[in-house]
Amino acid sequence: MRMLGICILVLSFWAALLPNHGAAAQDRAARVKAVFLFKFTDYIKWPDGQTPKDSGRFDMCIWGNHPFEDILDTIAQRHRAYKYVVKYVPQTQAPKNCHLIFVGQVKHDLSGLDGAFLVSDYPGFSTQGGMIEMIESQGKVKLKANLKTAESAGFRINSRLLDLMDVIR
Repeated sequence: MRMLGICILVLSFWAALLPNHGAAAQDRAARVKAVFLFKFTDYIKWPDGQTPKDSGRFDMCIWGNHPFEDILDTIAQRHRAYKYVVKYVPQTQAPKNCHLIFVGQVKHDLSGLDGAFLVSDYPGFSTQGGMIEMIESQGKVKLKANLKTAESAGFRINSRLLDLMDVIR
């Protein structure tokens, strides 16, 4: 439980450092979700047993509608240890060559996205083939993981991250 408190404190601190332009899409929840997307990379092993960071580059695709505006680009530019590439993919196209895909607020066909870790804030996403669902509730962002989906695709989620989530097994 102590680890949970520390992680929430760190995420809140990171989100507070991001610029706040007052736009509705850049509210606190959107900033926290953005930080989570970047921090997930520290706690997930990809199917080949590596993390994309091992190659010095991480490709994050944002597919369709999203709440982030320029928050993700701001975080990616500030990261110095390795290169983050944020790709914005229209909902009418399929994302390609992505390590992590944030699926926007429209239902998408998730087949054919092998090798990518799938995250969304779409309600019910974790029960519809997604791996992590971000749920806004009472001004907070809660996480739900579908461990079975992630593991069947070859991903391993670190137990420290799982401690922060509701887990579907």
